[in-house]
Amino acid sequence: MAAFQNLDAAVRTESGTGVTRALRREGRVPAVIYGGTGDTVSISVDELQLNRVLQTPGLMTLAMTVTVNGSVERVRLQDVQRHPVSEKPLHLDFVRE
Repeated sequence: MAAFQNLDAAVRTESGTGVTRALRREGRVPAVIYGGTGDTVSISVDELQLNRVLQTPGLMTLAMTVTVNGSVERVRLQDVQRHPVSEKPLHLDFVRE
């Protein structure tokens, strides 16, 4: 069984193409947490930390935690959008448990 995964995230207040491109240049990947009883939260995660987590076998079926500004969200990875050539992650969707 794989180790329990945890990601640290920061809240994104702005959205749009220019903002997400700037995030990616800084080494961060935009993401969103939705579902459950909470509001939808736009976040960004560190690309290096994310790449280590994405190599976990069976990741799409595992529960994980995302720490957003000190609060912990228990989530599952719903979708990963990747660049068609480099296969770098472009955007993540997390759904609350």
